[in-house]
Amino acid sequence: DVTIDEDLRSIITINPENDFAANTEYSVEISAGAFVDAMGNAFEGIPYTDDVGETISWRFIIDTQPPSVTFSPAAGSSGNAVDTDITLSFGEEVLLSADRSDLDNLDVDALKALITLQDADSDAVIDFDATVANEGETIITVNPTVNFTSEQRVTVTIDATVEDEAGNSIEASEAIFTIADVEAPTVTFDP
Repeated sequence: DVTIDEDLRSIITINPENDFAANTEYSVEISAGAFVDAMGNAFEGIPYTDDVGETISWRFIIDTQPPSVTFSPAAGSSGNAVDTDITLSFGEEVLLSADRSDLDNLDVDALKALITLQDADSDAVIDFDATVANEGETIITVNPTVNFTSEQRVTVTIDATVEDEAGNSIEASEAIFTIADVEAPTVTFDP
């Protein structure tokens, strides 16, 4: 169903017969000359080739799925090295939910504000540095400023503070993992 606004005559509404399916790519094609303005100038159509020879098209995806968060080390894992870095992978590029700005290495404090790293038993906060990579998906690397201790249980948490381009926020997520036993046993002799 296609309608043209009666007052403005410059707004065309296309109302598909069926709802769009989630996570599906769609394209719109309009034949050249399908519309003509009051002066008789014909619409170029979609897709069309612009003045520099680039093809211009109208494609979009109905995205209703929130990004996933994958932790490494994984939740429940044990035997992790004392110098382990933690990565949070989102499966796609994500933005800060508060202002829709890009996550980047220019504002490390903003990255650190997204994530909580702490001892799982005492809730003591563990200081860290963070970096981000955005190459098809966002990956945040958390690098603790000191090594973990033998058999330490560590919690890493991220709140629903990032979202994908479509505005789908992640769910708050956490992983608890355990560091390897790296202390040698001690022997005590009694006379």
